Amino acid sequence: MRHSTPSSRPPEPADHRTREQRSLALAVVVFFLGVGSVAIGFTYGPLAMGMAFLCLGSFSLLFALVWGILTLMERISN
Repeated sequence: MRHSTPSSRPPEPADHRTREQRSLALAVVVFFLGVGSVAIGFTYGPLAMGMAFLCLGSFSLLFALVWGILTLMERISN
């Protein structure tokens, strides 16, 4: 006979989806900032790398704002 413990139960689908979405959004921001800045830095030099980090950082903030608004809209609609 199997006993069900809280740790052996599978995670809730909504919780799993939320964690996956958060991880994916963070990965996109890190990719834009890290890879984008380094690629521009290798191509145009360290001064351009700093400027690219600022520009890509503002894009990442815009991305996070839109993602947050869409997440809020989803929670309100459910």
